[in-house]
Amino acid sequence: MARKTIKKNLAYDDQKQLYYVCFNYGTNADGHRDRRVRTFTDLAEAELALEQF
Repeated sequence: MARKTIKKNLAYDDQKQLYYVCFNYGTNADGHRDRRVRTFTDLAEAELALEQF
């Protein structure tokens, strides 16, 4: 997989042509890191989701 970081918490995979946004929610009740990733096909949508988070 060829993911390239665009900026913090935002990466682009040129093979799948998808943008990956990582959302960090801190830690859950068990003390484990709660991190979720969403994919987008458009850079503007990905940046907007990251900004609204």
